[in-house]
Amino acid sequence: MYRTIVSSGQAFGARHWMATLQLQCERLVFFMATNVPTKDSTGVATLAGRKSILKLAQRMTWSFCRAIGASSYHTWNKVSSKTGEDIRVSSRKNLNDPGEPLGVILCAVSSVWLPASPQVLFDFLRDEVRRNEWDIMSNGGPVQSIANLAKGQDRGNAVTIQTVKSKENGMWILQDNCTNFYESMVVYAPVDITGMQSVITGCDASNIACCLPGSQFFQMELSQGLL
Repeated sequence: MYRTIVSSGQAFGARHWMATLQLQCERLVFFMATNVPTKDSTGVATLAGRKSILKLAQRMTWSFCRAIGASSYHTWNKVSSKTGEDIRVSSRKNLNDPGEPLGVILCAVSSVWLPASPQVLFDFLRDEVRRNEWDIMSNGGPVQSIANLAKGQDRGNAVTIQTVKSKENGMWILQDNCTNFYESMVVYAPVDITGMQSVITGCDASNIACCLPGSQFFQMELSQGLL
């Protein structure tokens, strides 16, 4: 599935690396900025709160990228499915990192082609109004954004906090959206509401777990329509 994009040089080319570096530089600029316009920082009243949320979102994304990376110590096993999809699973143990749940962490990945333009697909998956159309964690209920923090010139690069409204119990979701010319990524995880409320006020986010049991992480490689 990836042979065409790898053979073309786009996957590991200099332009791709430059786009990634630019994205990271913009994130740092928005993180350090003290004069962020109101339209780029909604739902958070203080700069300390903004920094804490952006830092937590970055840690979540780094954790996700580390989880899907492969090495001699971190291997993926192919599992069979009824639909014939190529699904791979890996597991690891977290013994003492307070930023993740303790115990065994299971990660499953799959790649599919979708007949949709990259931008349309990215906009669909980051739209909280349509989240109940694809995210099983919403249980079909309405989802509302309570905070939206820009972290780049492209407004698709943003960190959001979304709340899932339910009759039984509510849930907050932290979501990190990243996009450039070559790819896009949406990383999200349910977070503890009480802990997240303290982060919004500017408290330290290092002890907030970003990978609760049953949470879902996924990456979208949107180059040439690839998901």
